[in-house]
Amino acid sequence: MRTVSRRTFGKLVGAAGAGAAGAGTLLHAPARAADGWVATGTAVAGLSSFDDTMKSFMQARGVSAGQLAVAYNGRLVLARGYGNNSAETIQPTSLFRIASLSKSLTAAAVLRLAQDGLVGLDDPVTSVLDFIPPTGQSVDPRMPQVTLRRLLQHLGGWDRDLTFDPLHGRDHVIAQALGVPLELRKEDVLRYMSGQPLQHDPGSTVAYSNYGYFLAGRVVEKVTGLSYEAYVKQKLLAPLGITRMAHGKALTRLAGEVGYRSQYTGRTVLDDSGTIVPAPYGTFSMSLRDANGGWVASAVDMVRWATMLDGAGGVLDGASLAKVTAVPSTGVNGNGWYYGLGWAVRPFATSGGTKYNIWHTGSLAGTYTLLVKSYQGMSWAALFNQRDDPSGLNYGDIDSALWAASRQVTSWPTHNLWSTYFSPWSVVVDNTTAGRFTASSNWAVASSLTGRYGTNYRRAAPVAASDVAWYKVDVPETGTYRVDVWYPASTGNSAATPYIVATSTGNKTVHVDQRSNGGTWRSLGTFTLARGDGNKVGVSRWTSGTGHVVADAVRVTRV
Repeated sequence: MRTVSRRTFGKLVGAAGAGAAGAGTLLHAPARAADGWVATGTAVAGLSSFDDTMKSFMQARGVSAGQLAVAYNGRLVLARGYGNNSAETIQPTSLFRIASLSKSLTAAAVLRLAQDGLVGLDDPVTSVLDFIPPTGQSVDPRMPQVTLRRLLQHLGGWDRDLTFDPLHGRDHVIAQALGVPLELRKEDVLRYMSGQPLQHDPGSTVAYSNYGYFLAGRVVEKVTGLSYEAYVKQKLLAPLGITRMAHGKALTRLAGEVGYRSQYTGRTVLDDSGTIVPAPYGTFSMSLRDANGGWVASAVDMVRWATMLDGAGGVLDGASLAKVTAVPSTGVNGNGWYYGLGWAVRPFATSGGTKYNIWHTGSLAGTYTLLVKSYQGMSWAALFNQRDDPSGLNYGDIDSALWAASRQVTSWPTHNLWSTYFSPWSVVVDNTTAGRFTASSNWAVASSLTGRYGTNYRRAAPVAASDVAWYKVDVPETGTYRVDVWYPASTGNSAATPYIVATSTGNKTVHVDQRSNGGTWRSLGTFTLARGDGNKVGVSRWTSGTGHVVADAVRVTRV
């Protein structure tokens, strides 16, 4: 069994791109002047220690762009953007590459697949993915022992410290070995690595592995038929109201994304030109590192993401969340901390049972990030647009500095800024939404009325029989929701169209006069809806009124 020191582990959980800019030429020296400091977002007097810490940290290293979000007992209490001699104004919603913080999303995606019965955590990865090595090479016979759980715990058997990281600094070697051009595709990396031996027996040794998380992303795609990004957005981020997060690009910035800085340059891996480029812009492939370090986000997004560990959004149920912090079969260190599923974990014995501090760091050329969730109710995310400068100061020092800042808080504020940065969860289902609407052939497609939602709607004559047009809504968690409906009004419509809402305690029926007040959202009221993907709202033909009943669109919003 191999365990790792705290210093080594700190490098492990934050080293998605370690070595990205370890060699090369100086690109520029960051400005070190103390003036030109700009902070955006709302200043909170009782939390000034956090502002002071960020300013001191950034100015000592000449960091031009930073961001901090802090939550306490489930409330967002601080959201700040910081610019230090920066040509752009950094907002609390500006986007940063988050590097290895991405691993927590990938682990949650696999956990969600397991929760939904689509995979088992102890399924071999070979039962999901095909490993076809280059001609003349063979798959390591131990690969069937590499389970999905071991991928997420860095127990797969790959060890970049003894060999190489196929997702960083190996692109030219892989391209030459396979006879393919740069930029590498995901299938190129999978084929190349299928012929490479493991360095350890699976399950025996903790060795930080970007490749293990790369494979986990491919599992998500193979099982769901969706892109990794699309699945994470739909199943994990949307229920939390997170809409800004996306996969970053190597050369172009997304709207609101910051620029990245490094002292170093290197050879591009995006084509075969051999061009020397700034380290953050082309010395690594963002498309390859989607599942192990490819997301961009704001600090408020990341603190919001951490709320799912408390069950927010119904992203993971209690049993799945317990697996996040479960003790691995090996790799527990002397003071009790270990790598769980996508997070570093340190348990604490309290009078209320075992509690956990959970965290991760991220590092790429042009990026340093930290996300912490404390069992004491505090959480924070700090994001920066560089990880190196001539000072040689340690960027990992932000961890202890923010803990020190938290200890200076004498009274935590009672306000909550979530609504400033996030809209409530909401979804619209139209009669044309694929897989979300069902109706019998009695419901004719029509488009003659103005004020319709989308291109058409369904209509049917009233009848004293059960013939419901159903809208399926995947509700993220049991709770209170407002249900709104949209229809094109007409004097030829029913004055008493029955809408059926499937609540957690049974069906509720609300009658709507569809002769008027159409062409807009009309509320049916608020209801307690059960979590899950089922029939939530329907339009029935069973009414004593005359005129057509219309099924057009439904909107469900968390309140």
